[in-house]
Amino acid sequence: MILIFHKKNSLRIAGYAGLDAWYGSGFGQRLAGAEHAQLAALLPLLFGWHAVTLGAPGGHDWLAASRIGHKLRIVPVPALAGEVCADPLALPLRPDSLDLVVVPHLHEFVARPEELFDGIGTALIPDGHVVVLGFNPLLDGGIWRLLRVREARLPAGARLYGSAVVRGWLRRAGFETDAVRFHCRWPWDGALRLR
Repeated sequence: MILIFHKKNSLRIAGYAGLDAWYGSGFGQRLAGAEHAQLAALLPLLFGWHAVTLGAPGGHDWLAASRIGHKLRIVPVPALAGEVCADPLALPLRPDSLDLVVVPHLHEFVARPEELFDGIGTALIPDGHVVVLGFNPLLDGGIWRLLRVREARLPAGARLYGSAVVRGWLRRAGFETDAVRFHCRWPWDGALRLR
């Protein structure tokens, strides 16, 4: 008997590459602006020596507002701009080596998000911070779809998780919640009115 196996890819690559293109849409650009505004208020308050962004959807510099000097992007797909390409569930990071990790939506495209957060927990120093950007499953996966707002449709393969689920994974990985912030905005600029 001969058995042949292959290791499953931990990333839903087509969906993640679609997220990169989605950020180029009008709605994606507006959401990126809102996310950057949230990061601009938060990241200057977090100090340290080494910061990493896991994923770089839309080619954005998600660490632009950080005062940390050494910044690195780790991307899961070679076609995306980044300094290092690596499997998100096998990060090439030493334990206790990072002060800050920003995760813009990558957890919504990996097969086992809890393993991603376990790896981040190992790589962060004690009192290090992780900032997770995620879609709201009620709005992004529900209301906009029901209203048939085509521009707001997320790429195939995205799995949307509520903040309670993400906080549970992070708590299990040894994190405490500092803050949870929501950004809610209709995906159109007054062009559509509900009666």
